[in-house]
Order: sequence, then structure tokens, then C-alpha cells
Amino acid sequence: AMASHFRLYSNKICDDVPTEVQALSSGVTSYWQVATGNSIGTACPLLPKTCWDALTSGSNRSGVHNLDPLQDGSVESVYCDMEVDGGGWAYVARGTYSSECDTENAYSDTTDAQLSPSTEARWSFGETVINALATRNESCDGNAYIEYFVGIGDNPSYGFSTDYHRVFRTSGPLSMSEKMDSSYTFGGTDYSSAVDVWDGSSWVQVTYSCSSLDAGPCWEPTSGQNVCCKIDNSNKWTECADATYGTEGQWTHGGGNCNQHLRCVEDDQAQDHVVLFVRPMCDVLPTPVPSPVPTAHPTARPSPSPVDLTNPDHSWDFRTCNSSSTTLSDTYGGLTATLVNGAQCTTDGIVFDGSDDYVDLEDWEWGGTVVRQVGRPAILVAFDRLWRWGQC
Repeated sequence: AMASHFRLYSNKICDDVPTEVQALSSGVTSYWQVATGNSIGTACPLLPKTCWDALTSGSNRSGVHNLDPLQDGSVESVYCDMEVDGGGWAYVARGTYSSECDTENAYSDTTDAQLSPSTEARWSFGETVINALATRNESCDGNAYIEYFVGIGDNPSYGFSTDYHRVFRTSGPLSMSEKMDSSYTFGGTDYSSAVDVWDGSSWVQVTYSCSSLDAGPCWEPTSGQNVCCKIDNSNKWTECADATYGTEGQWTHGGGNCNQHLRCVEDDQAQDHVVLFVRPMCDVLPTPVPSPVPTAHPTARPSPSPVDLTNPDHSWDFRTCNSSSTTLSDTYGGLTATLVNGAQCTTDGIVFDGSDDYVDLEDWEWGGTVVRQVGRPAILVAFDRLWRWGQC
């Protein structure tokens, strides 16, 4: 009998291979893969590293995808959820490993159960592949995180509710052998303040400490951090709130007790019902907005120095002449101002008729600062001129 998985090597250039393989494998198996290299031509490209990579490259179908998490040419068949909260989630584990409670899920045990969250059976990709499926190949423009959520998979044996999920992220790696709380250890490195929980509107830093016997994702009855969410018809997180059951829970518990608990609305207790999904995420920092370049303003002209009018060279006060007079002498310099064509002196100053009258000032030599001071101007309908200055 033909094996359900096989690898085909080809001496064709890579671009020509997929059609050939598809034709040869038709009716034989739905799982086929092109070799990562060939005897002639170009090397075949690696498969996507994560479900997120598959999604962003255009494959938005939820279901099993062939991925290369370690980017070494090896292939994993991974169930990808491309719908919840934008998609790109890899289904990476279900249930505890009953014979190794104290080093929980550092093991790797993949079976056909990995192909569907509906299959009620224990399995895990193990920490190495789980973290590979949860991290990006390329650098992140902001802060890189692993987002993960736990929920209850289909469980006919128990009848637990599958409506609720706990949603987290960590800026460190995801540990399945140590408790994921406010401070955890992975590979000999301590990660403090790395874990956040989604409360429905923002990420909240986890401050609780789980039992030393817990392993993997865990939670405590800390207000605002013991949060469970549902999924709405648009596949978005909704109705996020503190668990109504309101107690601790974990992926697994050591010391001979391998039970796991989600404990959102009930005291679910089993060893093969909680499922784990992961995806890489980049919290892109906003691009700094450059400060506006100050608008260049023309250099302000300096204010003119005050002019001392105490003793001007020439001055005429037309309020002192009488209405019958047509001339007025300069108070200081003796120059004469002559009222022409009916301009009249009054106690308010000169009155013009707005036709052709004006004041004729005698010639004088100008120099230095010249100031013309006019008080209470007349209201005119139209005028040709008010002043006629002599030769300067």
C-alpha cells in the first residue's frame, strides 16, 4: 500500500515541479511536498514558517497547512485558524502528558490529533516547534510578542463549554515546562513582567504568581487579570470579563496531579480537553511625527525711536486762527501757511469743503525727522488735496 506521506525529488527546475507532483499524486495522497533542493536548476523555496506567514502570503483558509517552522526543510502538518481575531493561529497542543506531569509538554508527541482541534486526544509539538511556530523570521519594527490563547476543545466525554478562552501574550518565549506568570524561567533565563492578559480593550500586565507545581499558561483569581473572552459572529474577542467561576487554573499541574482547568464558568477538570493556539505578533510602534519646521518670518523692523516734539522746527496750530484769517504764521520758524480757495480756521482746526480748498505751506529746507501731526480730521465727500507742500 502507498504510504500516506511521501517526498518526491525532481531534476526539474523548481517552478516546473508543483504541476508534475500534483498529477503524480492525484488519487494517491493529499499530502505531497517538493524537495527543498534538486539536482539542477534553482533551489525550491522553503515553505511558510508559521500560520501567520501562510496567512500574509495569501492562504486564508482555516485547516491543515504544510509549514516549515524550523526553516530547515522539515515539514509539519499544522492546523491553522485563519479567522479568530484576524487569524494566523497555529494549533500546537492539547491536553497534558500524563506520565510526565512535572516536566509538562517539554515533550513532543504528534499524532493525527494535531490535524483537528475537534479530536479528543493528548498531543503536543513540544517547546521547540511551538516557539518556532510563534516567532517571526523577519525583524519587528516595534515590540515582538508571542500571542497565545487557551480554550476547551470539543470534548464529548465531558460536555464542558467550548465558548470561553483566555488570551495572553508574552515578550519572551512560551514555556510549557514552567509556569507562565509574572516571572518565569525559560532556558536558564528569567522573564519578569513579560506576560500580559487581554481584558477586552487593552493588554494588562500579569502581576500574579501561580503555584510552583503549575506549568505552561496559568492564571490566578486576581481582579482584572482572571479574564475569559468569547468569540462573536465576526470572529472577534467579545464579552471579556473576569471569570465567573473565579479561581486559579493552569495548563497542567505537577506533583502527580496532571489535571488542567480553564475555569471560566465551571470547574472543568480533565487531562485532555484544553487546547493551545499561538501566533507571532508585532506591536508596531507609531512612526514618530517630525516636529514641524518653524516658518521663517521676516526680520521685524525695529520700532522707530520716539520723536521729541517739544521743540520742532516748524509748527502751525490752526485752532488759534480766526475764521476771517487766511494765513497763519509758524510758531517756531516763521514760515507762513495760507488757506486757499475757502479753507477756514475754526476752534476745531481747518474746515475744508471737499472741493478745491487746501493749505499752502511756504517753502522750507527739509532734513532729519519729519512728522506731520493732524488732529481730528475733517469728514470729506471727495477731495483733490488738503495740503500743498512748498519746495523742499
